[in-house]
Amino acid sequence: MGADRGDERPAIGRRSVVDALADVCDADQIRVVEDAGCVLHNGQHSPVAWVEPQDEHQVADILRLAHASGWTVLPVGAGTQLTGGRCGGPIDIVLSTSRLNRLVEHSPADLVASVQAGVGWSALQSQLAAGGNMLPVDPWLPLSATIGGIAATGVSGPRRALYGTLRDMAIGLRVVCPDGRVVRTGAKVVKNVAGYDLTKLFIGSRGTLGVITELTFKLRPMPLHRETVVLAGDLSALDGIRRLLMASALVPARAEALWGVTLIHI
Repeated sequence: MGADRGDERPAIGRRSVVDALADVCDADQIRVVEDAGCVLHNGQHSPVAWVEPQDEHQVADILRLAHASGWTVLPVGAGTQLTGGRCGGPIDIVLSTSRLNRLVEHSPADLVASVQAGVGWSALQSQLAAGGNMLPVDPWLPLSATIGGIAATGVSGPRRALYGTLRDMAIGLRVVCPDGRVVRTGAKVVKNVAGYDLTKLFIGSRGTLGVITELTFKLRPMPLHRETVVLAGDLSALDGIRRLLMASALVPARAEALWGVTLIHI
């Protein structure tokens, strides 16, 4: 996110970036990563400024500053998806949503929740489960992934076959645009479609269109009973199980076939 400076990109002094960020954030919210490639996995070995805004206002101030200075910003959650592909050219500022970690609102009866982008997926599921609700997605590294990072990368997992994708569950967002403007898409009700659905545009955009700061989802009730069954056998046997499953009254949330996996009996 930021200006395209091509091959003639000027060198950015790390102190100028850090000093400018210090006008927006406290010192404990800013650090310098000496070898950016260690966290960005983009082949960049120069230093990068890492900043952790504590609210949406600071996110807007940082993006406004970067936009005016021509600096490139990479939004990240827990960074679990950064190894999935190169993130483009050199990055000047990594903007972490780790401090935006609050469940804003949860209405169990209405099956709706609003949450800040930095909330961990595992923590969110625990909070929703207390009200008998769930957000049925299966991200990579669920113990560390954040809900904002999951939305930015559009990861839904195997349960999308039954429940749909995260793009289907998101009904509203708050997003800070690259120039610092804050936009709100959708609403905190399920029936809100009017015109082009910007919410779906931002889901899966990998932070290229703006920084997602808050998300509103339509939830699902927790099932009354759940079982996970692990079966082993050759391909024909597994295909027979698949046929029996499809012909039964069961409603599977997901079915996965794994090859080359050694089962550990406990």
